[in-house]
Amino acid sequence: MLTGIHPAFSDPTRFELTLWGPAPEVPVDLERTAEAGFVLSPNLLLGGMVSPAIASPWQQPLFAYTASETVQPPPVHVDGLTALVGKGKAAALRAIGTGCTTTELAVRLGVSAPAASQHTATLRGSGMITSIRDGQRVIHSLTPLGIGLLAANPL
Repeated sequence: MLTGIHPAFSDPTRFELTLWGPAPEVPVDLERTAEAGFVLSPNLLLGGMVSPAIASPWQQPLFAYTASETVQPPPVHVDGLTALVGKGKAAALRAIGTGCTTTELAVRLGVSAPAASQHTATLRGSGMITSIRDGQRVIHSLTPLGIGLLAANPL
C-alpha cells in the first residue's frame, strides 16, 4: 500500500521512520502503535518531509507526509479546436461568429480572399458552417456543430 507514495516508504512490508528535530513531547509506545496502527495523512505543505503528530498516548499516531516530491503545475490550456482543425481553420471558425461574407472573413483574418475561401470550403465540408449565396456575395454562418465546438473550446 505504501509503495510509491513517498521515497521513504520503499518496502511496503516495513514502516521505518527517521525523525529530525525535537523529540515528541509524548513518548511513542511502539508496541501499542504496532497493535493499534497509525494514520497516514498526505499534506502538500511539508516540502518532502514526514511529520509525526502525537497528541496523547491513547490516541492513534498520525504521520503527515508530502504526497509528491514535486507539486506538478496544472496543465497548460490546450486549444482542442486548433488541435483538431488547425490554427487557420480554428481562427476562421471563431472569426465567422454571427455570420460574415468571404471578404469580411479575409479582412478579419488578415489573409487573402482565396485563402479565406479555402478555409470556408473545409469548414463547410466538415459541417461546421453553412454558406448561402446572396448575389455575388457568399454569407457564412455557424451550424450547431460549429457553435458547439466553439462553446467547448473557448479561448
